[in-house]
Amino acid sequence: MTAPGSRDQIGRFLTVADAAEILAVDVAAVDELIRSGELPAIRVGTSGPWRIERTQLEVWIEEQYEL
Repeated sequence: MTAPGSRDQIGRFLTVADAAEILAVDVAAVDELIRSGELPAIRVGTSGPWRIERTQLEVWIEEQYEL
């Protein structure tokens, strides 16, 4: 994982661990967000690892702000 400020070096898809680091939460919290459908993610293969598109994570973060 690269520093959160260097988003051009991160790539299009994040691992669950990458997303957890960005959100400053544990991996289990991100996994629960994915399983609940709250955080959009794709699975690589039938039972492979989850991947979160960086832009989807950014959208999700923006939606969490209370006005």
